[in-house]
Amino acid sequence: MLNLLWTVVVLMIIAALLGFGGVVAALKSVAWFLIVGAVILAVVGFVTGRSAV
Repeated sequence: MLNLLWTVVVLMIIAALLGFGGVVAALKSVAWFLIVGAVILAVVGFVTGRSAV
């Protein structure tokens, strides 16, 4: 999940450098979704005492 997040961040930076504003906005939504998903998995793993991934 973390590798996917980094991929999205790198794509967002490249799109911003090339001037694709709409692509950056779309990738920002994907990045937020991945961050929220990672936090939820971490909390579930902490509560249950095992790795959720």
